[in-house]
This record gives sequence, structure tokens and C-alpha cells, in this order.
Amino acid sequence: MAGEGFLLPRVPFGSNLLVKQGLLVKQGLPPLNWNRGKCRKGCSMPKMKTNRTARKKFTPNKNGKVKRAQAFHSHNTAKKSPKRRRNLGKMGQVDKTNLRDIRRMLPYA
Repeated sequence: MAGEGFLLPRVPFGSNLLVKQGLLVKQGLPPLNWNRGKCRKGCSMPKMKTNRTARKKFTPNKNGKVKRAQAFHSHNTAKKSPKRRRNLGKMGQVDKTNLRDIRRMLPYA
């Protein structure tokens, strides 16, 4: 017979199966290839995003601690002693109570 290219499978009347693009699809569920055009290497979990502000303010060490800059160093330095200004310029470490939150903001560090 001319014109017959692809035969669709027979589906019993009233069943919960639909025929879409030559595939048998259960009603209510997406077909297996529903996300084929949206991702290249199969579909996996979405990437975790690094907090850009935290990336600029904190640097993790190899030993698992996180370095940070100290506060009170940027202004009103005339009334602070030279020793205090010198020590405020050094890096400090993030306290262990805040470490979990910062590690969550920097997932790939």
C-alpha cells in the first residue's frame, strides 16, 4: 500500500495509554525522552552555584580552615594605634560556628 510509512501500535479504547510521536506513553507521565534537547550528557542533578560575594571575601586553606579579612580596618584609622592598625591588616580565620554556612556558599572550594 502506498503512503504507509510508520504504523502506530493499536491501543485499546479507554486505556490510559496515549500515542505520541510513535511512542506509547502512559498518561500523566512524561515520555522517556522528554528532556533530550535540553542537556547534552544525559540529565543529572543541576550544578550548585557558588555565592559570588563569598568567593571574593573568603579563601579556604588546604587544612580545611577558611581565611577572612578583619573588620574595622577601612576607616577611622587616625584614632587607632599603629599596632592596632597593623594587626587589623592581617588575615583572620572564620569561626567554627560560621564554617558550615561558608562551606555551603563555596561548594567547589
